[in-house]
Amino acid sequence: MSSTAVVVHSVRPGDAVIGYATQELTRCLSAMTGQTVATGEAAGESVIRLGLCSDFPELEQIIVADLAWDDAYTIVSGPGGLTLAGTNPRSVLMSAYGYLRELGARWLWPGAEGEHLPLLAEIPLTGFDLRWQAPFRHRAGCIEGSLSLEHILDYLEWLPRVEMNAYMVQWGDRGFGFWNRWYEHKYNDLWTERRTISDEEGQAFDEQVLDAMKLRGLLHHRVGHGWTDAALGLK
Repeated sequence: MSSTAVVVHSVRPGDAVIGYATQELTRCLSAMTGQTVATGEAAGESVIRLGLCSDFPELEQIIVADLAWDDAYTIVSGPGGLTLAGTNPRSVLMSAYGYLRELGARWLWPGAEGEHLPLLAEIPLTGFDLRWQAPFRHRAGCIEGSLSLEHILDYLEWLPRVEMNAYMVQWGDRGFGFWNRWYEHKYNDLWTERRTISDEEGQAFDEQVLDAMKLRGLLHHRVGHGWTDAALGLK
């Protein structure tokens, strides 16, 4: 167990996804211990380092068919503290959540209420030698049904926490029907706050969805059977 302050350090400071993994790890560890967990470079044995597997040649490398598509990560204790490494930035984020699961954290459903972070007296860094490799290349969800922007943003936040790696924005740039099924509440007479999403607002919603996917390195799928409509000149 670590009895001194723990520092979380990304060995790839220019990578936005690994930077987000660092933020999430420090946020959760701080909440679990009631102490501020610092980020940055540090020496000693109380450092959690995050990076790609190739950044740590001393580790046993995980062999996958394609580094960009195939997710795998390792969580290993060593003389320099703890190393969280993935085959790609998205996998590094998953490794942060994997480590937190080892400490008892759970994400039972999307949204803040689905997050369970147990209290810890200390942050354990020793005794870890874990490797995980995704059983399937594609582990995705899809925009569908009736939904709000908050629903989707919470869902995208949740996906890498449960080792999902992709999301599909159905209908390409014409997914506003899904938004309007929620905001118009056409079939709910008890809901009084109703509005129609314009094409421009729907496009802005889509951009926020894409930004949330990029932040987490999620694979982006698009359109689907909407291609049939477009071929027939239908909106």
